[in-house]
Amino acid sequence: MIRAPLTRKNRFTTTNSIVKFWDVPIKTNRQDFLRMIENKFGKIKSNSARLNGLYHTFWIEFETQGVAEEILTQKSQIVGNECVRVTTPEIKYADLLKLKETGFAAKALDVPQTMSPAELYTIMMQIGTQTCYMPLTRNGNRKGLAILNFESQEILDAAVGKGYYVGQHVIKIVAAETKICHQCKSMDHLVKDCQIAKEIKEREFRQKQNYQRFNQTYRKYQPRIYNTLSNRYTNQTNTYAEITRRRGPNFNEQQQSQTQQNGNKNENQKIMQLLENITNRLGKLEENIAQLNERVDHIQFDREIQREERISRNLNTHDEQQFESYKNLTNSVTNSTNNNDESNNAQNEIAQYLGQIMGKLENMESQITNAHQRIDRAIGNQHNQQGENYNTQTHY
Repeated sequence: MIRAPLTRKNRFTTTNSIVKFWDVPIKTNRQDFLRMIENKFGKIKSNSARLNGLYHTFWIEFETQGVAEEILTQKSQIVGNECVRVTTPEIKYADLLKLKETGFAAKALDVPQTMSPAELYTIMMQIGTQTCYMPLTRNGNRKGLAILNFESQEILDAAVGKGYYVGQHVIKIVAAETKICHQCKSMDHLVKDCQIAKEIKEREFRQKQNYQRFNQTYRKYQPRIYNTLSNRYTNQTNTYAEITRRRGPNFNEQQQSQTQQNGNKNENQKIMQLLENITNRLGKLEENIAQLNERVDHIQFDREIQREERISRNLNTHDEQQFESYKNLTNSVTNSTNNNDESNNAQNEIAQYLGQIMGKLENMESQITNAHQRIDRAIGNQHNQQGENYNTQTHY
């Protein structure tokens, strides 16, 4: 019995609403790129991406076929700061390489490092450029040159050999097969004859010699460049075991440090919650104490008013005192009884406030005690005033 071969149908090559986007740098965020595509062209139905060297390649399927057809009317599209080549999904990377060799290509030299592919493509569109590809270095930075494709040989011949001013820079257009120095991008010499490349090699050679001669001193004082020189000039095997062994202690210390930082962060959050709770409780206690002091002040003020009224009334009725002595004495006893009742009610209310405050925080005892002493003094003054009034009435 022979098993039948299984085949899977590639959905990215069977629909006409899919566009393949090339030359998306590795530094570009995938979600940001898809968001820019959707904002510029339309709704995205599905997408897929693959990493080729330092560039991403996207297969993007749109909801409508008309959007894909409109995008493919041009060979390049500007997306953000990038100029990406667009093709149908069946085109492969080998096909692009053939187009580079057989197409009408040229090089743009002395491109400013700060210039984006979108800016360069916008400028070069005026001379008939269809695509603009800016290679990257190993670090993901621009090389300072670009590969341009033109529609015909006539347009290419008209562009080659000319310079275009961009600020203080002059962008030169040369033939694609022109060899240039990879270090300084000059056409006058190759990298083996470049003076800048020689200076860089001499500087690296001196650094290596200094590291070998002064290794002990570098290790003692740990200058900033020591780790870089050590990693560059120390002969260490790069097997997995060696790398793990070299980084083991430091790696564990980093993990422990991270764990400790997380623990400290949790403890700090708990402490902040406790401090916030204490602050709220102290605020409530201060409000209660302020209300209690205000109530004591009202009691004292009322007692002073009553005392002044009694003295004024007794002075005004001095001539009638002999006829009203018994009556005044009776009223004084009655007022004293009423005042005692009011004093008892005030004491009960104040005791309730004190009970509530004492139950919140023990560290506020001193303030509550002071308030209680003020209350006692107010009640004592009240009894003294009543006694003075009684003696005054009896004297008269």
